[in-house]
Amino acid sequence: IILAVLVLLGIINTVGMSIYERTLEIGTCRALGDRQSDVLGQFFYEGIVLFVVSLLVAFPASLGLAHLIN
Repeated sequence: IILAVLVLLGIINTVGMSIYERTLEIGTCRALGDRQSDVLGQFFYEGIVLFVVSLLVAFPASLGLAHLIN
């Protein structure tokens, strides 16, 4: 449970910092006429892409490394 909470807090921190650092980009998109749902969708799809890439790259790498260590 503690590990799950730490992972969740790390994810929340990463997403929060991503949004904080990209406020100018968000403002530019909104000024160009993008709806709020469009901007949120961009963050959503970016998160999905990052998740899939990490699942396809980091997960097998961590399994292979754990196999080598054991």
